[in-house]
Amino acid sequence: MRNTLASFVVQEAMPKKGKRNRKVEVRVEQVGHALYISPRGYGDCGTVDGQGTPIILEIADGDLRINVHADINKEDPTDIINLENARESKRGKDTPASISKNTEKLCKARDLAADEAFEAYDFEKEGATIADHDHWETDGYDRLIKRFYFHHVDSDGAEEQGDSEPGSFIVDFKKGTAKVKDSHTNY
Repeated sequence: MRNTLASFVVQEAMPKKGKRNRKVEVRVEQVGHALYISPRGYGDCGTVDGQGTPIILEIADGDLRINVHADINKEDPTDIINLENARESKRGKDTPASISKNTEKLCKARDLAADEAFEAYDFEKEGATIADHDHWETDGYDRLIKRFYFHHVDSDGAEEQGDSEPGSFIVDFKKGTAKVKDSHTNY
């Protein structure tokens, strides 16, 4: 039994100048334990026009694979692509995605360290109380900056009258780490 999961149109992302933007309707169906991908006007050797499936995603012998019928006049798939080496668990340490994942971890750790430095900073000692602040922004690879607004306070800690003023809190990190090297204000 066929169960249609989706129907959509695939079109050329960047057609050559002067060429028409080609579009193909595609139907994705679940048939048993496999996915059949059927672009309109394309088929396989053993089915009538309009019913063929040139691409099948299945698990066979424990491996995820794609069967491709790239020649409608051949009964067997022209290509069987085993996807087992595309498992995320097989990703090398120096691939762009793994580097990106490590960078994401470093950014989160730096955000936490910068938040701690911001919370621990004695603004009153510098004669200010924070009225409002923004999220962290990066300024170079090893620096985060938080923009904020502050009110001046007098020597007794009482807020002085007047509008709030802008300032920034800067956190510098040891190169490539989440260890705070320095934190200071700029207002």
